[in-house]
Amino acid sequence: MKYCERCNLKVRGNLERCPLCQGLLKGEGSENPFPFVLGTYQKNSLFFRILLLCTITMGIVSVAVNFLLPKSGKWSLFVIAGIGCFWLNLVLVMYKRRNIFKTFVWELFLISALCVLWDFATGWNRWSLNYAVPILCMAVMATLTVTARIFGVAPGSFLIYLCLVLLLNIAMFASLLMGLVIVALPTVLSACMNLVLLTALLIFRGREMLAELHRRLHM
Repeated sequence: MKYCERCNLKVRGNLERCPLCQGLLKGEGSENPFPFVLGTYQKNSLFFRILLLCTITMGIVSVAVNFLLPKSGKWSLFVIAGIGCFWLNLVLVMYKRRNIFKTFVWELFLISALCVLWDFATGWNRWSLNYAVPILCMAVMATLTVTARIFGVAPGSFLIYLCLVLLLNIAMFASLLMGLVIVALPTVLSACMNLVLLTALLIFRGREMLAELHRRLHM
């Protein structure tokens, strides 16, 4: 067992420094008395690897299709930015789990507003409405879904924030109908993804979701 001369303390395990004074420990180490606990990544390593492969494939396919159809604009850059946003949020989840869903949704609305303002200030080419906002919505919805799957988030919480994203998708779809959005595909895909997630939640977790909402709303 290791020993700290300064603190007159015996320390189990294989620590190099004293946990109290951070001084070097002397003696031979012993077996760690605490069990080894797998982290979130270790528990879901296969899932994360498959997810990484899928997102890289999506980015490569987007760049390839954009290269073959150059007249459609540089939309693949927005896809790559959306993938980057997805992984950035996912890494944030791993290290900061407190009310992370609220953080995601606030980020979505804030970054979307900044994109629209930037687009307006640089000549209003509508790239913010055509690509940036719907791709951000899809990235956040994907992050919410993966986060809920990893940490077992209550369906009621998932539903609330998914509905907030739906409000932005409704606004985007209204912009499409009014002619403000020229490229319809990203907006339609984002709206469809939102509706599919809501439908899946109602079908597979409907009872749990209603029970959670009753508890939250004190009904």
